[in-house]
Amino acid sequence: MTDLRVTFGLCVKAHRRRLDLTQQQLADQAGLSLDTVAKIESGSVGASFATIDKLTKIFR
Repeated sequence: MTDLRVTFGLCVKAHRRRLDLTQQQLADQAGLSLDTVAKIESGSVGASFATIDKLTKIFR
């Protein structure tokens, strides 16, 4: 499970950078805290389906 979290976090980080967003900007757009975005990107926590849905809408 940890490997999946790390892989997902790296994908979130790559997409965020592709859009030239800071973690704070992504957090604001997704309605998340900066801490949550940082933890998702580092793979230390997983994301709920609702959070994944919010992120995918931003990354389109």
